[in-house]
Amino acid sequence: MRVAAYCRVSTDGEEQLNSFTSQVTYYQERIKENKDWEYAGIYSDEAVTGTKVATRDGFQKMIADCMEGKIDMVMTKSISRFARNTVDTLNFVRKLKNYNVAVYFEEENINTLTMDGELLLTILSSVAQQEVQNTSEHVKKGLKMKLQRGEIIGNPKCFGYDFDPVTKTMTINQEEVDIVRYIYNKYIEGYGVQRIGKDLRRMGCKTRKGNERWEARTISGIITNEKYKGDILFSKTVTIDPIEKKRVKNQGQGDQYYFENHHEPIVSKEIWEQANQLYKIRCEEAKKKPQCQGQLFVGKFAMSGKIKCACCNNIYTRRSHMNTSKTYKDVWKCKSSVKDGAIYCKDSKAMDEKALKEGFIQALNMLLVSDKSLLSSFIKTLNETGINMEYSNNINRIQSEIKTLEQRKSRALDAMIDGTITKNEYNVKLIELNDEISKLNIELVETQELFKKKNTIKEKLEVFSNMIKLGIKFTEFDDDIFEALIHSMIIGVRGDNGEFHPHIVTYIFNLCGESNSGEEKIVNIGSFELNYKYYVFETDPETGVKNKILRNFVTCRIALKLE
Repeated sequence: MRVAAYCRVSTDGEEQLNSFTSQVTYYQERIKENKDWEYAGIYSDEAVTGTKVATRDGFQKMIADCMEGKIDMVMTKSISRFARNTVDTLNFVRKLKNYNVAVYFEEENINTLTMDGELLLTILSSVAQQEVQNTSEHVKKGLKMKLQRGEIIGNPKCFGYDFDPVTKTMTINQEEVDIVRYIYNKYIEGYGVQRIGKDLRRMGCKTRKGNERWEARTISGIITNEKYKGDILFSKTVTIDPIEKKRVKNQGQGDQYYFENHHEPIVSKEIWEQANQLYKIRCEEAKKKPQCQGQLFVGKFAMSGKIKCACCNNIYTRRSHMNTSKTYKDVWKCKSSVKDGAIYCKDSKAMDEKALKEGFIQALNMLLVSDKSLLSSFIKTLNETGINMEYSNNINRIQSEIKTLEQRKSRALDAMIDGTITKNEYNVKLIELNDEISKLNIELVETQELFKKKNTIKEKLEVFSNMIKLGIKFTEFDDDIFEALIHSMIIGVRGDNGEFHPHIVTYIFNLCGESNSGEEKIVNIGSFELNYKYYVFETDPETGVKNKILRNFVTCRIALKLE
C-alpha cells in the first residue's frame, strides 16, 4: 500500500515549528518501518491556517496526487490537522473515498474506508470546528484587553509614520512627513484629490510602495485618517466568521476603541478638522448630483455647469478657499486649472461666488428696467422653463428595488432554515442586503424631497412673475430663479489684439424670441461695473518693475440668447 502523510502547523512560532519537524520525522520513520507499506511522501503546510483549504498548497497537491492514483492512504495526526472546517473535511474525505483512498486519523483512530468511519468523523469534525470558534473567542478577548489599553496590534502601515514592532510605537517618517502636510494644505486651499495626486507625481513624489501614480482614494485615505492628528481608532474592521476568516467594515458588529493623543501628530487637530469638514461637504455635493442631465439641477449649486471660461472653453467649478483661520470663502475656478494645473489655463482667475450672485441681481434689475417689452418674454420663459422634475419614476424604481432586496432576505432565511447555507453565510448575506437597503432608503428620502420641491419651485416662479409685472426690484439671490433665467455665464474676454481680460463677466439670459435667421443668437444689450476688489500686476514701462495694483470693480455685461 502506498502511504503518504500530511502535516501542518498554523503559526511560525519556534514551538510550532519544532512540532512540525517532529511530525515529519515521525511519519517518515513509521511508514518506512512497515514492510507492507510503500513510502509515498510527506505533504506539509507550514504556518498556514487549517480553516481555509484554498491557502494550503501542500494539501491541494496531496489531493491531486491521490486523484491521479499515486496514493492509497493518507495518514495525519488528527482531524484538526487535516481541516478545521466540518464541510471541508467531509467533502475531501468523500472525494478521496470515491477514488478508494483512505484517510487515517491517528488520535481519533478513524479509517474513512470503514463502515462506521464517516459517522464518527462527522461528530469529531464538528467538535474540531467548534474548537476553532472557541479559540477565536479566546483570542478576541485577549485582543480586546490589549485594545482597551491602547496597544497597537499587528503592523499599522501608515504613510508618514514608521512602526517599531518591538516597542509597539509610531514615529514620524521624516522623508514622508512633508508630503502628508502638503496634501492637507493643498486640500484646504481648494485643490481636489485628483489634482493633488497629479501634482505629487509631477513633483516626483512616490508612495511607500514606490508607485509614481497617486490614486484619488489614496489621497482621500490620508485626509480622513485620524492617525495624522495623533489619534487612533482600533477595530475599523471585524472578522465575522472564524472559519472563512472574512473581514468586513465594523458597523456595530464589534466594539471600537478611540484614543486621543496616542502618538505624535503630523498635522494639528484644527487643520485635520478643516480638511475633513471640507471632505464631508464635497462628498455630500457629489451624492446629491442627479444623474439625469435633463432635470432642472445638474448639481447641488445653481451655477454648476453654467459658468464657462473664455480662455480655454472649459467650465468653472466651485471651490472653498480659506478666508480666515476659521472661515471659508466660496469661489469658482476654471476646471482646467483646478484639475490639471494652472499651466493649462494660466490666464483665468477665480471669482468670488458672492460677487457673481450680486452681479446677477443687478443684471436682472437693469434688464427689466431698460426694456419693459421683455416682461412677457420673462414670464413665458418661467412658465416654459425645464423644471419638469419627474421623480415619480425614480421613486417607483427605488421602492421596487427595496422590495426585491426584502424578498432576497426572506429567501436567504429560508435557505438557512433548510440547511442550504450556514448561519454564518446567512449573517454575511444579511449584512450585505441591509447595507444596500439602507442606501436605497436614503436615496428614496432624497428623491421624495426633490419631488416635493417641484411644487415649491412652481409657486416661487409664480411669485416672481407677479413681481416682474409690478416692477418690484429684486434684492436677494434665488437659486431656482437663476437656474431658470440664466443660459450661461462667461468669465473673461479675449480682445482683438489677443490679450485676455479675466475680470469681465457676461450674464447671458435665456429668453424666448425669434432672430431673423431663425438660428440661436446672442445679443449684447448693456454693461455695468460691480464692486469687487482684486489685485493685478502691471509692469512699469520705464523701470520694468512689476507693481501690485488694487482694482475695485469688475465689468459685467448683459446679453440675451434668442431662439
